[in-house]
Amino acid sequence: MTHLSDRLSRIHVIRVPVRVNILGEHIDYSLFPVLPAAIEQNIIVALLPRSVPGVRLVNVLPRFTASEFALAPPADGRGWDAGPVPPKQGGGWENYVKVALLGYRERFVLGSGDGKGMGLLVSGVVPPGAGMSSSAAFVVASVLTVLVANGQTDGISKGDFVGLAMACEHRMGLRTDGMDQAASALCLPNSLVHLSCEHAQGLTDEQVYEKALADLPCVLGRDGRDGRGWTRDEMIEASGMSADAFTRACLDFAPVRATRLHLFKHAQHSVQESLCVARFAAVCRSFGDAPVAQNGDDNGDDARLRELGALMNDAHASIRDLYDATVLVVEELQAVCVKACALGARQTGDGGWGRAVLWRMPVSRTPVFLDCAAAFAIIPGVSAGVYAVGDEGEI
Repeated sequence: MTHLSDRLSRIHVIRVPVRVNILGEHIDYSLFPVLPAAIEQNIIVALLPRSVPGVRLVNVLPRFTASEFALAPPADGRGWDAGPVPPKQGGGWENYVKVALLGYRERFVLGSGDGKGMGLLVSGVVPPGAGMSSSAAFVVASVLTVLVANGQTDGISKGDFVGLAMACEHRMGLRTDGMDQAASALCLPNSLVHLSCEHAQGLTDEQVYEKALADLPCVLGRDGRDGRGWTRDEMIEASGMSADAFTRACLDFAPVRATRLHLFKHAQHSVQESLCVARFAAVCRSFGDAPVAQNGDDNGDDARLRELGALMNDAHASIRDLYDATVLVVEELQAVCVKACALGARQTGDGGWGRAVLWRMPVSRTPVFLDCAAAFAIIPGVSAGVYAVGDEGEI
């Protein structure tokens, strides 16, 4: 019993929340503003430090195969390595922990040295394909776990931590921009995280995006290109770059099979979505000065709540009409939400290509939604889940 008590006293439990992105679909990786929020669903890692280098990784779900790997010196002799295996070569979920170890090595172990051994048990409550970025949350949890195991949590700011988590996820081949990591690491209870870049002095966010929308037709929509798109040769000519330089800078990072690219429509979506984010954030800030009146019903009469819902509907229309990234089943579910008196609803999930719908609806109207969704939920291959948010933000 004494031995068991000693082991239990050395166990650390690391919890990282996943996130939903309220507004800002397919624009975060272009450094446009977004409004994510951390929610109750989470990734949980139990850490038991080991006396020997190496990692034993187990998941409570049997479909994730247990893994054990050692930390071996690499061929260049500069410290230790975790040896992540690319997914195409058979690498699995253990890569998330391996990239965290490599990120820690690069940041804290400049020369040779051993990382602490770890026994890890992973759990969590994250619906698959729900657009909550469970992969980013697992990277954040893995980085935090490695820091805890090696006694490196002091002296690192949250901003530095987000940067470290981003660098680790880049090792997975995912060119993330930091939204997911920031939402998990910087979140506060019952709050959105407004991630935005600075603009020219004297202009508000809304003024910047309104001006950009006005300028787009003459920049990207000239000569009928707003409808027919841009050819590769037209883009090279407008860029002033050589064909090789343009290809390396703009086309080589991903396969491009299209003969025409709809730059105007995609740019219009990015700027229009950014304007929705700026207006949504401004409305949210107004609640600090004048909270919603608690009238005992569903608070749907507050004009600001209706405006937030309208902005969500506008965002959904943009991702459908300008970005062409919705699917029929999601369109049907979004319509169900609106029919059930949702103040607003838009697509989210599956990397931004839609397997879920996010909506703003008073809790008192949940029974109406369930009645409307009853027929929808029996469509083959489709399941539905309802998460009711209480007055104190509980799920």
